[in-house]
Amino acid sequence: MANTIQIRRGAIADIPTLAQGSLGYATDTDQVFIGDGAANHELLMHHLFDANTILAADSDNTPAALTISEQTVLGRITSGNIKGLTATELRTLINVADGADVTADAQTSSFAFFIS
Repeated sequence: MANTIQIRRGAIADIPTLAQGSLGYATDTDQVFIGDGAANHELLMHHLFDANTILAADSDNTPAALTISEQTVLGRITSGNIKGLTATELRTLINVADGADVTADAQTSSFAFFIS
């Protein structure tokens, strides 16, 4: 018994719920989906990511590319989203006063830095 590969295509708004194993291509957004019979699941496209970009989701099932600039620490503050933290947010997160030196020791290494 041969299997038929079906690829539905059209505008994203017009793609129906795909049958289990069926593929769909949104011609207006270049998104690719695979169906399970009840829902469509987007396949991640590597061309959405540039250098220094990560995948982040601010709510369930909403991954998006997030570009991180140089000399940026990623984090998430209370009730916030994943983002590059400001110096003030980083000081608050690690409970350090403005202008204070920060020193930490570990078993095999140590580091110190100043957050301005």
